[in-house]
Amino acid sequence: MILSIDEQARIFMYVFAAGIAAGLFYDIIELLRNCIKHSKAAVCAEDILYWTVVIVLLFLFMLKKNSAEIRFFNIIGFFAGMLFHNLLLEKPVIKIMTVLVNVIRMLIRLLFEIVMTPFRLVWLIIGEPVKYLYNLGGGYFKKVLHLSRVYAKIRKRRFADQMRFIRRRKE
Repeated sequence: MILSIDEQARIFMYVFAAGIAAGLFYDIIELLRNCIKHSKAAVCAEDILYWTVVIVLLFLFMLKKNSAEIRFFNIIGFFAGMLFHNLLLEKPVIKIMTVLVNVIRMLIRLLFEIVMTPFRLVWLIIGEPVKYLYNLGGGYFKKVLHLSRVYAKIRKRRFADQMRFIRRRKE
């Protein structure tokens, strides 16, 4: 299919914008990596998934706009968009996203403090009597916990024996 120069220029700009969007998407993945530590295997899996998604979306775009013809200017446009993002937009975007993440963290901490304040106030009132009662009956509670653990082990052993008996009967 023959495309006019205007249509080729429009497709080039779309692909260029797709390259910038792919760079922004990768910045989001990097930000998540900085917030949550990943193993090397997870990083490799994320990169493979990222490139798979980007390639599939780019192909679907080419299928719709360019009749699935992959032309050299499309490839140049995509990587030019990624290079443009990498050279000019990456640092400010990462700074802005880092500030946003820090603001969100502070808001979550503030919300947690607001929610936990009534419980802290209640603990200030009843904490000392509860600690006194616990220390008073501490030995008794320890004995109960010990006996319950032993009882749980006995029940677990009996259950395992019953399961072995059932398996033998089936054979």
